[in-house]
Amino acid sequence: MTMVDEQTLRHALKTSADEFETSHDALTRILDEARAEEPEKTSRSVSSLMPQSRRARVLSLSVAALILASAVALFALSRTFRFE
Repeated sequence: MTMVDEQTLRHALKTSADEFETSHDALTRILDEARAEEPEKTSRSVSSLMPQSRRARVLSLSVAALILASAVALFALSRTFRFE
């Protein structure tokens, strides 16, 4: 395996790229093809964020309910016991 200096390789690639001629028609076809293959833009929804299995959904909703209940309880306790 031969080691090639990065600067030498960069110069060789630039020289060969500058010598390569492309027609306007080729550039137009390439750009048209690239535009035709653009992926469809999909909208993200809440349903895509939820797990697909029933058990995972139930567990996720249970954890969310537990967190909400804990937050409400902590808020109620903080209002009951005022530390001044």
